[in-house]
Amino acid sequence: MKRKGVFALRMVKANCQNRRLLLCAASISALVFLASVAHLSAQASFGSLSLGMPVVNVPVPCLVTYCEGLYKSDWVRLGFVKGRIDTIEVIYDGKTLDGRSIGWAPVTLAQAINRHSLSYTQNPKFGDALDQTGKRYGVADFVSGIVYSLKYPEHPTGDSPVTDVMYTEADAPVFADAKSSTSAASTLQLVLAARHLSETSIMPRIIGTIDPRVGIVEAELVNGDLKPSRFAKVYAIPADTPVCLKNTEGIKSALASIAQTLDDTQKKLEKLSPDHGQAIVENLCATSLSIIRTQTLQLDKAANDTSSNSPGIIASSADEMGEFALKGMNPGPYVIFAIGKVGLNSAVWIVDSGSFNSDQKLKLTKPVISCYDPTFQP
Repeated sequence: MKRKGVFALRMVKANCQNRRLLLCAASISALVFLASVAHLSAQASFGSLSLGMPVVNVPVPCLVTYCEGLYKSDWVRLGFVKGRIDTIEVIYDGKTLDGRSIGWAPVTLAQAINRHSLSYTQNPKFGDALDQTGKRYGVADFVSGIVYSLKYPEHPTGDSPVTDVMYTEADAPVFADAKSSTSAASTLQLVLAARHLSETSIMPRIIGTIDPRVGIVEAELVNGDLKPSRFAKVYAIPADTPVCLKNTEGIKSALASIAQTLDDTQKKLEKLSPDHGQAIVENLCATSLSIIRTQTLQLDKAANDTSSNSPGIIASSADEMGEFALKGMNPGPYVIFAIGKVGLNSAVWIVDSGSFNSDQKLKLTKPVISCYDPTFQP
């Protein structure tokens, strides 16, 4: 479309000799505008993620200043300004912003160029990506608007390992530096290395699991002591996409609603039936926990799902001391849900994994629902 726009522009200029100058100027301006729009519409994007898209539409969790999470099979970090995405970073070797390691199969520069630049243009041009001190940290494709950060940036080759790939605005200073340092020979070398790769030669990109997250399920007694929940069932439920986040928020909301209903009922019955109110509430609570336990069977089923459509739920059981280990968790937010017994009481716990640092033990100490139920088994 860009070539057609240039040809039409020449035609308009040729006809300007027989037309009014103002009309010619307007025609030329319109064609320049259309050519610019055509160029912008072809701006590099990564899957459904594109620069300028509203933050509310992105499929990964967002905080105050950034969005980060698993997007399809890649770990991405998005920067935004005024509610719109201005950087897209695909991380192959590094850490999440809260310090957890991201492990991948090694990705070379040739593989990354094949996947990113060549999906946008068959004629990328590369130059040095320089930091503020003028030190090279990678290479930049100033045609596509893509920057490749390298683990060893001193002498870039097609075999250089890539740490991350960033899509950013075309007027970013890094591209001006790249244009001034571009080399036709080095560009040709990188492009040829990338073109000789087939799609199947690119290594699978699998999020590396973090170390097993250990934790404990317990409840505080009246005297302030903590008593463990022996053999409690524990589940880690992903909350790293809008759909997962909506589901986990629904679980938390439902449990909070049950807890509030039990509390309100108890307060009313204390006035209406002081002698029998507690027994009624305990029976209502036990019934609620029995229903919740039935629903956890679905969590067990999901945790055993090994298909490509698996929701990624992880299940574990606490030991006699209430301690557990969740293995195979990916970097990203989870909701930790547990159901079990403390003495003769049955209880349910729920916490966000993000409430703890990655090196901290997950502590579930305050049940959202708890009641006397000697017959209940988790």
